This record gives sequence, structure tokens and C-alpha cells, in this order.
Amino acid sequence: PRALPGARPTMFFAPSQIQKRHREWGAAEYQRRLGEAWQAFLGEVDDWVTIVEAATPDRLEEVYATVLNGAAPDRAYVLKYS
Repeated sequence: PRALPGARPTMFFAPSQIQKRHREWGAAEYQRRLGEAWQAFLGEVDDWVTIVEAATPDRLEEVYATVLNGAAPDRAYVLKYS
């Protein structure tokens, strides 16, 4: 249908929302709330996401191909080397 029932949809754009919250709460309160939410998220994600580290540059192409071809949603790839 052309018109959906209920509230009119609006675009969500994260940077605009961050600016809005900074104005409403102030920088310190925004940072406090962000930290609190981030910690709660990390506690949840630990139960279902597996971190896969690639510690050598030669793994870059392999990891890129895996992600490009549809990596499993329960895997997070971290490329880490110096």
C-alpha cells in the first residue's frame, strides 16, 4: 500500500542522533550513558560472537574473501599485526 498505518517513518542517521543527545544531555552525561550501554552490549555479545584474530599480513586476503562472500554473523574478524 502507498500509506502504512501508524506513525510516519523517519530516517535514522546516527551522527545526527549523537549531536542531538550531546545537546540534550551534555558531553559528560552522553559519555557516561554511552559507556554504560557499551558495557551492557559487550556482556551480551560475549555469549554469541566469536572473535577470530588474524595475526599475520598474509591472512588479510583470506579474511577479506570470507567477509565478502558472507561471513557467519557470529564471527568478528580482527586483523592484528605489526
